[in-house]
Amino acid sequence: MEDCENDETLDLASRTWSRVMESASKAGYREGVDEGSQEVLQSDFDVGYSDGFKISFLLGKYKALAALNPEKIPPDIQKILEATRRGECHICHLESSGEINLLESQEVIRAHRDHITKIIHKLKENFSPLLREKNIKIEEPELT
Repeated sequence: MEDCENDETLDLASRTWSRVMESASKAGYREGVDEGSQEVLQSDFDVGYSDGFKISFLLGKYKALAALNPEKIPPDIQKILEATRRGECHICHLESSGEINLLESQEVIRAHRDHITKIIHKLKENFSPLLREKNIKIEEPELT
């Protein structure tokens, strides 16, 4: 009789142990996924913040150059500068069109950087004569 009680106790303990381990395993998995997601989000935020600051600083320089002779600024350059004044960006365009839902985060970042690079090159090309005339050097920032 005592052996039967011991077997039942061991069986109960074993089932309890299995439930506790399964619960702990699931909780650990959830915490790991959550922590990993937070790290990725923080990392992407840090990159975006750094790149955004560098590009904004550069855009500010081009806007200052545009203020020297606003009547000589071509319409396409005025449109670019106005869009940046309103805070429009390529990611905003992707969101409003719904395209962002079709892309992975790295694709969104790459598309945004490509867009920024085109804008910066267009501004640099437009302002090159003025930069040479005034002997102003503008370095393009290295994005992270």
